[in-house]
Amino acid sequence: MTRTIFLHGFGADRLTWTGTAPAIGGIDAVTPDLPGHGNAIGDLGDGSLEDMASRLMADFGEGPPAWLVGHSLGGGLALRLAARAPQRFRGLVLLAPMGLGRDFDYEALVKYSGISDRHEMRMFLEGLVARKGVVAQAFVDTAFGHLERHGARAALARIANRLPTMEAELYGALPDVAESGLDITVIWGAEDHITSPHRDRIRTLGTLVELAGTGHIAHVEARKQVNALLADRLAGTR
Repeated sequence: MTRTIFLHGFGADRLTWTGTAPAIGGIDAVTPDLPGHGNAIGDLGDGSLEDMASRLMADFGEGPPAWLVGHSLGGGLALRLAARAPQRFRGLVLLAPMGLGRDFDYEALVKYSGISDRHEMRMFLEGLVARKGVVAQAFVDTAFGHLERHGARAALARIANRLPTMEAELYGALPDVAESGLDITVIWGAEDHITSPHRDRIRTLGTLVELAGTGHIAHVEARKQVNALLADRLAGTR
């Protein structure tokens, strides 16, 4: 089976892949919490892109080359890891990744750590999707519960304040990713209000797939489509 590492986005945790990783047959799925998130709240370091990438790489350990699947911040980290050690990976599938977008709404993410109640959380989550009905109350409750965990707000605020710098660092790393020759597919919701695809950047790396009627969290809002794309992409490497 092909080892496939799933990297979630800002403010989420490994459970965001609950409806994704188990649906892809024939893979050995690894779903870590990013530094500063989930059960790794206390493992943030300075919150920089390089520090987060180093901590993840150390956790991966040795083994045959793996696929990386990353969403948003996790997609940016996947790009950084691929630039740093391309021999460790077989390819990337990226969902609305940092580094390959334009007009990123950093302000919304900077405000995230200050969300004070479930109503505010619902408003934030509804901004991530094209169809508000996707945001069930259980989704809101879980997200707010994660934010209320000890140390979560401070960790996420530290990361959010570094996001513009991360974007610039990722842009500088793209030539190394392109030179690696890794197989890269980028998936983007056509109604993503957090960021939109930078087509020229993506063209230098791989293929762009856009999903109609879908926002920033395509793996949640268009789960079946994303799972089918992942299954098809990974099918030839098992």
